[in-house]
Amino acid sequence: MGLFKKMMASVGIGATKIDTVLDSENLVAGAEVTGHFEIKGGNVEQNIDKIYINVMTKYEKTVEDEEGEESSYRTDYNLQVIDVPVEKVVEPGDELSIPFSFVLDAQTPIPTEKFPVWLDTGLDIKNAIDPGDKDIIAVAPHPYMQIVLKALEKLGFVLTEINNQEADFKWKHPFVQELELKPQDGAFVNSLDELELLYNIVDGGLKLWIEVDRRANGLLGVFAEAMDLDESEVLLEIGEEDLEQGVDYVAEGIKNFIEQYI
Repeated sequence: MGLFKKMMASVGIGATKIDTVLDSENLVAGAEVTGHFEIKGGNVEQNIDKIYINVMTKYEKTVEDEEGEESSYRTDYNLQVIDVPVEKVVEPGDELSIPFSFVLDAQTPIPTEKFPVWLDTGLDIKNAIDPGDKDIIAVAPHPYMQIVLKALEKLGFVLTEINNQEADFKWKHPFVQELELKPQDGAFVNSLDELELLYNIVDGGLKLWIEVDRRANGLLGVFAEAMDLDESEVLLEIGEEDLEQGVDYVAEGIKNFIEQYI
């Protein structure tokens, strides 16, 4: 009977179970995450070497077939791996609580229904299927990016779309998060169709790659739009000292910057 139970536990039946409990549901990119693991023993004794947390998301990948036709699909990506050494023997019926903490990657993307972020937690148990736990999480942007988004909102922009797109250039991860914003009111409502942003959190501030899509005005505007001359891609670097001045200050800086390209 003991051998049968061990065999069943090795394929996940009657095995040790794990649940990840966060101290707060309000997670922020670049900030500390704390919580604990609740572990419940199964039908047999099992040795746990470590517990791991994978911070996961999805991004859109583009492939080309033999005829040159492109298609895209969403694929899972592991943003971050956290290993928590345990080295414990879990007996049947044991209930353990093990605390953990880690700093969430500063470049963790803003989650959406299409591109969620989740924690994939598991136990490293030799010769056994991992009894994992999956938890979808809400993540607020890095504080630097929160200031930028509030500044853009103050300028009349509304965030309309978020996409995790495969990067065709060197980046920390194989994808970038692209934000699309449209002017609903304010200084740019009659001069811009939209802004597209890529952002990178760096030491001492952030970098914004901004694509300014100008609104076509008259015949020359239509011609420029057809020739893709109505778009400008520019880099704006915002330092920590500027960000500390607050939303109004950053909004004025972004406004002055955009006005150079319209």
